[in-house]
Amino acid sequence: MKKIILSLLFITLLLGACTKSEAVEYAQSVNQEFIETMDSLLIETFDPQDIGINFTFVDPEKFGLKPEPYRLGFVDKTQSKESYDLIKEQIKVLNTYSSNDLTQDQDLDRRVLVDALEKSLLLEPFYDYNTGSSVLGYQRAFAGSLPAYLETFDFHNRSDVLSYLNFLEFLPEDYEAYVDFEIERQERETGYGKEEIDKIITQAKETVTASSSDDYFLNDNFLSKIKTLNLSDEDELLKKHQDLMKTGIAQAYQVIVDKLGIVLPSDTVGLAQKPNGKEYYEALLQVNSGSKRSIKEVKAFIERKKADTQNGIQYLLKDQDFEIMFEAFQNNTYSDFKTDQELMDFLESKSAVVFPEIDSVNYKINLVDPSMASASSPAFYFTPQVDYQKDLKQSIFVNGDFDNINYPTYAHEGFPGHMYQFNYFLELKLHPVRQIYTSNGNAEGWANYIEGIAHHFINDDQIFVEFANMYNQLVQILHLEMDLGINYDGWSMEQFAEYANENFGIEDMGIIKDIYIDFAHNPAVYPTYYLSSLYIQDLRDQYEMALGKEYDIKNFHKSFLDYGSASFDIIEPGFKQMIKDLK
Repeated sequence: MKKIILSLLFITLLLGACTKSEAVEYAQSVNQEFIETMDSLLIETFDPQDIGINFTFVDPEKFGLKPEPYRLGFVDKTQSKESYDLIKEQIKVLNTYSSNDLTQDQDLDRRVLVDALEKSLLLEPFYDYNTGSSVLGYQRAFAGSLPAYLETFDFHNRSDVLSYLNFLEFLPEDYEAYVDFEIERQERETGYGKEEIDKIITQAKETVTASSSDDYFLNDNFLSKIKTLNLSDEDELLKKHQDLMKTGIAQAYQVIVDKLGIVLPSDTVGLAQKPNGKEYYEALLQVNSGSKRSIKEVKAFIERKKADTQNGIQYLLKDQDFEIMFEAFQNNTYSDFKTDQELMDFLESKSAVVFPEIDSVNYKINLVDPSMASASSPAFYFTPQVDYQKDLKQSIFVNGDFDNINYPTYAHEGFPGHMYQFNYFLELKLHPVRQIYTSNGNAEGWANYIEGIAHHFINDDQIFVEFANMYNQLVQILHLEMDLGINYDGWSMEQFAEYANENFGIEDMGIIKDIYIDFAHNPAVYPTYYLSSLYIQDLRDQYEMALGKEYDIKNFHKSFLDYGSASFDIIEPGFKQMIKDLK
């Protein structure tokens, strides 16, 4: 059975796992039966053909997993139902344990896992949207990111090489299944709009051209990696790989070009204007932000934060000239670091002041290959394997040449953002299965939250820093309003244009249309970052108010991080109880 949870979840790069042998240290003075349940959960979760296994483990067999030749595959409706049925059974098993049966840490593990599994069930009724957006897309989609995954694929042995080649060999067939499904979605009016399809095709054409060249960067990448294995059939494997760049990757993306090129989609609209789109958006918002707040509750929270931020800016600037401050904000270049490594070293040294210290991290900074620059995010980070070893380098990818203006992006991906957070989690020695079910809202909310903290590292003018952070927060709140407006309230292009003009002064309809399409193509993505970071900031404000003069931001960060990757539905009640106890 192709399992929906991990068959496509590896795309988020937030994975982990466990075995009984690896759990020995964890299992001291704890419920051993629960440990065995957690171990079984790991085995049940991974499909043996899931390429995500390679990004999750150095040695998967040590964890009881026996990988089969990897394939992307396609999750049909029957397999989707089987996967969700399995999730329901897993929840039942986890709920057979009570708090009295477990240690405090184990009970937290159980609650985190049940919460994560229950949130995944929120998406069960929306097969069309889940499957349709899982691979195809021109932003944050698997198809655009695939070359980066292949670049970081690890070859530990010959079996890894063969599994990698098998993935490439069947890629055209697997992509065709998703393209055919998109054509079916068009008939049900749940598919992508015309502008989205056009951009998907344009991106696919670029990949076809790049991967058809003998100089394609993945050829040299494969060569450098395979040479370390000293395989007897190295030449044969190199030839097969080069052929598969053209018959595998290039042909797979040509399928997208050819088959989507003949569809006649309608104009792009937000989810609210599609069948069951509003219901899907609300479920997606809860999953992405890690909170089961209703749309009504989210809107009220955003409105309160918007008023607080506007009042904060007004109070901060009571003795300041807004125009002068805003001009300084617009012209801010952050600093004058000469290299990305110098910048990262600075962030690491400063982070120790307000964040719990962790061991040094062995990492490298890679440039996104120009052939995939248009499809790539500004930067992204590959989380370490569960059985990560210090001699292995972790990877941060940056899209474009080094520029100090990207200082917040380096903080977001490196220190004290994603790389710091996930290495902190490794040092917690949690049961590794916890790292399979990571919360995107926790991860992206944290990384977005620390961008404001990192701003304090490089500027001694605290009024300016506070203004910059408040202004950024206000802009992000407006993004949340736009996301909700387009994808839940059903704003038309004209309604959105009115909002954009009123709040941003944008009058160019070409720009307005591009922004509208961006929100429609990425429903509930902005809340993953911006809403989640507001949740963290709100917790911090409550914590600071409760402690008063005893408040220590480093202790707040430690208390938050010590939950591991958990949703706000788990973390917020814990903080409320802690704050209550402090009072």
